Amino acid sequence: MNKIISNQYIRYALFVFIGLIFGWVFFHHSPIVEGSQDHSAEENKVQIWTCAMHPQIRKTEPGKCPICGMDLVPLNQGSASKEDPSAIHFTREAAQLANVLQAVILTKDDKMVLTPTWYVFRMFRVHQNARLLPIDVVSEDYVYGGQKIPAVSASASINDKGQIHISMANLNPGKDVELTCKLVNFTSGQITGEILTASQINSFNSFENSSVVKTAPFSAFKVKDGVLSVILPSKSVIMFEINSK
Repeated sequence: MNKIISNQYIRYALFVFIGLIFGWVFFHHSPIVEGSQDHSAEENKVQIWTCAMHPQIRKTEPGKCPICGMDLVPLNQGSASKEDPSAIHFTREAAQLANVLQAVILTKDDKMVLTPTWYVFRMFRVHQNARLLPIDVVSEDYVYGGQKIPAVSASASINDKGQIHISMANLNPGKDVELTCKLVNFTSGQITGEILTASQINSFNSFENSSVVKTAPFSAFKVKDGVLSVILPSKSVIMFEINSK
């Protein structure tokens, strides 16, 4: 009897020991191995660079933005980027730079400067609370560094007064683009234009010179048989207002 009990104890002990061995083999994680794996992954991580004004641009090395020519800034590749690959996470320095570039108004002591962003917001305010109109723009592409985007983007809307507003932007920093637009149901009326552009793509308003980039009347267009023909200057934003009779 004692021998049977002894054999049973030995058998149980062997089962427990074997179970511990298998558990250690399959579920044990060595801190040293885990640390070396993390270090290897960190070394293999590729730094991504983007533009503070055009975050859709992503490159694996520093350089210039193919749209505006500005210096690219590094992206912060945190855990949020793994959850959403399309998310943009700037480093602290890049975020501060983007905030300055996209600021609407700059202030210093008793001085205030209206930025190009402020002028764009003011021009596009006519689209607010207006009804979106369909518009189809076909233009050449702007190609830079092997990447390309449509050179012209446009939007159209009509407000409760019947005024139609068409905004156009030429994203090519070095070439004018000729464009035609058929105005449906337009027979006669008044058309006015306003433009925002500058001599250089990186021009900006400063406290020393606050009027480098500002809007101006635009009249380099013509309308014939209901077709609007216009040459969009490079790096420009234009807003047309159409008042039909």
